[in-house]
Amino acid sequence: MVNNEVSNNEWLYRMVLNKPNYWKENENRVSSAAFKDSKGVSVDRDGERPESKIIEELNHRFIEKIGGIVKIQAGFCRNSGAIPLSKPEVDNVYHCIIIGKESVELTNSIARQLSKNAITVMPFNQQISNISS
Repeated sequence: MVNNEVSNNEWLYRMVLNKPNYWKENENRVSSAAFKDSKGVSVDRDGERPESKIIEELNHRFIEKIGGIVKIQAGFCRNSGAIPLSKPEVDNVYHCIIIGKESVELTNSIARQLSKNAITVMPFNQQISNISS
């Protein structure tokens, strides 16, 4: 069973959809918009699983969506003024949300800090994004 307390050394993984405002292609990184959500930023904690398993499970859950996966450490979130909270779901015990201290949605500056420090573990498929209709 996964502990409800998210430790500072845990990695938090986010599936980021392939939307123009979610990726800074010129900087090859996720944008701050990917960390803005009025319901809290949905992530999966590592839960001591191998990264390959986490990626596999995220890809399986989001099979019909095209995106990439980034990770950020829980301790960095806390140091930036964000709060990672365990929020298990029936089909995903590793689910968490990242919220702000003053409101659920992160401030622009916190979202920017997270985006600049997030590590891309699976880039989005640029070939599909470049297909014209």
